[in-house]
Amino acid sequence: MGFSVLDPQISYEGMKLNYENNSQLAEYLEFSKKELHAYYEFYYANRHLMPSLAINHTSQMLVSGTPAMPSISPQKNFTSCFHRKAKVAVDELEEYFRLPAEDFETCNPVHWWMG
Repeated sequence: MGFSVLDPQISYEGMKLNYENNSQLAEYLEFSKKELHAYYEFYYANRHLMPSLAINHTSQMLVSGTPAMPSISPQKNFTSCFHRKAKVAVDELEEYFRLPAEDFETCNPVHWWMG
């Protein structure tokens, strides 16, 4: 059952509906989801996020205690912090669990995951 959760033709929600009258299978489905989520968190989540390397020029101080002069124009320095949006961690596994099931006739799960 654990791998069935990853089949885009079945979907987590589809399995949940199918098992609503069988508490043992419903419990195992939730256990499988939690195990998959733990695996995802350990091996994949937030791997793409890197700490920001942006330097706040206004906080740089010379040895004398006066603010350091930026090496670029003040206008460019001011607007540069607005160009890049902060990266927000997205739980891709939860996003997947919310997707509707794919059609059995037209969906190839291997091609779906490659896409």
